[in-house]
Amino acid sequence: MKRYQGFLLAIAIGLLAASFVVGPVLTDDTVVQDDFRQSMFWVWRFWDPELFPNDFIASVYSGGFDRLPLLWIIYKIAPAFTGSLVGFTKFAAIILAGFTTAVGYLFYERLSERQAPALAFALLLATTLWCTDHLSAMYARSFIWICVLLVMWLKQAGKDWWASLATLASLFISPIAFLICFAIEGFDLILNKRDQLFEFGAKSQSSWLVINAAVVLLVYKVLPLTTKGLPFADSEWYTTEELKTLPEFLPGGRHPIFGSSLWDGSWWNNEHWGLGIGFLKISNVLLWALGLALLYLVVYRNKHKIEGLFTGMPACLLYSSLALYVAAQVLFPLLYMPSRFLGIPLLLVSLITLVTVSDFILSDVVDTFLSKYPAEKKVYLTSTLLMLVASVYWFHFSRPQNQYTRYVKMNKGVADIYRNLPKDAMIAGHPLLPDINLASAIAKRSVFMSYEHSTPSFNKQVLAEVRRRNVLSLKMVYASSAGELRQMMKDNKVTHVVAHLGFYDPAYLARPSYIEPYMGLLRQLAAKKKFFLKDFLIQNKVAYALFTERTFELMEKKKNET
Repeated sequence: MKRYQGFLLAIAIGLLAASFVVGPVLTDDTVVQDDFRQSMFWVWRFWDPELFPNDFIASVYSGGFDRLPLLWIIYKIAPAFTGSLVGFTKFAAIILAGFTTAVGYLFYERLSERQAPALAFALLLATTLWCTDHLSAMYARSFIWICVLLVMWLKQAGKDWWASLATLASLFISPIAFLICFAIEGFDLILNKRDQLFEFGAKSQSSWLVINAAVVLLVYKVLPLTTKGLPFADSEWYTTEELKTLPEFLPGGRHPIFGSSLWDGSWWNNEHWGLGIGFLKISNVLLWALGLALLYLVVYRNKHKIEGLFTGMPACLLYSSLALYVAAQVLFPLLYMPSRFLGIPLLLVSLITLVTVSDFILSDVVDTFLSKYPAEKKVYLTSTLLMLVASVYWFHFSRPQNQYTRYVKMNKGVADIYRNLPKDAMIAGHPLLPDINLASAIAKRSVFMSYEHSTPSFNKQVLAEVRRRNVLSLKMVYASSAGELRQMMKDNKVTHVVAHLGFYDPAYLARPSYIEPYMGLLRQLAAKKKFFLKDFLIQNKVAYALFTERTFELMEKKKNET
């Protein structure tokens, strides 16, 4: 089979695996990826610039998006092909999965110089992509997989200059991917090309490392791109020590970054500061790979020598991952969440290990039991067995319970109601209400505050506003009188308040739940004896209602008539 045929087959594998996962929800516009609904809902403005007017949350998440021009272009041209942002993200995820799998095939084919192991790696990769939520989010981190694999493939093929260009390009679609690729190039230069360390020709690796570093400084330090459009951009930012004291970042908060320990096992499951993927079923692959790596070092290293075992691309990726993880902790929050540098790189290293060592084991099994067979036939049998092993992996991790796409659904009837609200509507309600958390992405309407958007900011004034809106949301839900609720709505330009009887259930009021630092206030509010919205729902014999200024007017009219 020719290389381009293997490439096309790998694309087909990636597209097929993605279609199995995304296909059932592809055309359902009430289903959206969890992280996308949080941070990318405002992209609906590319379809309709009138959406989300004076929306604080939209401004927070759209601020700085212009530093990712490649990602900006993808979404800017999307309205020319489809009328749905939600549908586009799922279709784009399928396409991205296909090309990511194909680039993975090209890399491993160069690494092993054999097509069968490369196809096995492609099958494992195509399955693994959907066992974390990185790719399905269709945001910057979705491109880490393909950027890293592309740079490693180019370097494995001896195209260092093109690898440097790919690294530079990754900066404008995924900063995390750029840092990983940049570190890979650095380790490769130190470990494999020390004699070129101080060569600064037009296409030398050292020159391009310097150029890439300079571009980073230009984009993030010189040009005011990262704060454009961000509310309170000129206000003070928290220091690391201050962040470690905020309840939002501790256990019980919205993003419990701190407070985990390696010794009690919580580090393994910490999504932000620890391993990042330890709570996922796919994390078992790391342990399998570790076991196979030890087996190789003890049993197979002398018989099956791996060129560049400690200096090749997989090794450079591993070193880069660990170095950046440590750097992110030391420099936090400059490099964002430390776990972002562990999850994908460690999975890629693990998949490479699984395929490589499995190939050695199966080769030895065939040699032992079929020693009289011709060499060509033994290679064919080994390749067949390896594909069978890869198929077992696919069968296991393609099951829904082992995937982690985090697609969430909004009730269609409620979504239609919200879509028919005016474009300048501002909806408030209990931050845990699912409809509030999905309204912006699905129904294209502004939300005053929700659990999803309570993500703590490193900016002091942004976090203060997030807190203020959470407090007011809870106070509106548990207002004692019509006058109290009406005044809060007027003062904060809230046009609609969602009333849901479930939040007045005695069991919930006895043990209310939310996140810190709002639990103290919530307990106080829940202990009150009278709730205006609860009484309204009971009197009208409904469990759910959108309360507006018009509702107040109708209530007053009815009162005057009686």
